[in-house]
Amino acid sequence: MRFQPKYRRVASLKVFAAVLLISMGRFCLLRAEQPRSGQTMIRSLPAGITLSQTRVGDIIQDGKGFLWIATQYGLNRYDGFRVRQFFHDPGNARSVGCSYIHGLFKDRGGRVWVSCDQSLDRYEPETECFTHFNLQSRDGSSDVIGALMEGEDGALWLASQSGLLRLDPRNGVVARFSLRDPADVQQTREEVKWVEEDRANQLWAMTSYSLVRLDRSSGQVAK
Repeated sequence: MRFQPKYRRVASLKVFAAVLLISMGRFCLLRAEQPRSGQTMIRSLPAGITLSQTRVGDIIQDGKGFLWIATQYGLNRYDGFRVRQFFHDPGNARSVGCSYIHGLFKDRGGRVWVSCDQSLDRYEPETECFTHFNLQSRDGSSDVIGALMEGEDGALWLASQSGLLRLDPRNGVVARFSLRDPADVQQTREEVKWVEEDRANQLWAMTSYSLVRLDRSSGQVAK
């Protein structure tokens, strides 16, 4: 039977923060409320609200107000009443692409993106399934996304272990950019830790060695 809860969006609870605590091996999810008095109050969620695993790596709130929680075994969505859990199913091509969820991101449209070992998955709320975008690195190894930035043209710029990637969600085409300085023999790693666009629409990335600016027209590091 399809999961069809009577959603009470987390946003309607006036939640502005979710605190994940690991204490003595016990998981605790709290919600922060701000009553009319202006004082912040921390309340425990009802008993029985549990996650797929207690090792939480990331948490975001989507455009509809739901909380998404990444763990080392499964993806969780809290709607104000209950937790829906998503797991990788080898027999279902539309399930989330991994069991170990490395990170969560939200684009300007409020859509949820999930970082897996060799793919970036987009959650499709209409079907409650996932669309996979293959990010396998050149040597076939896993390529985990550490940061995501959406450009004005809708393309996603991804900071990954194998360099800077540009993903066009419309066709799934992935372009890779090396930000290493070929003149510096000490720069042996391609990893990019962070990517962002400034107010002048210039693209900046943080590598293992320095902060660089990418000329998007040429695909080269700007000097």
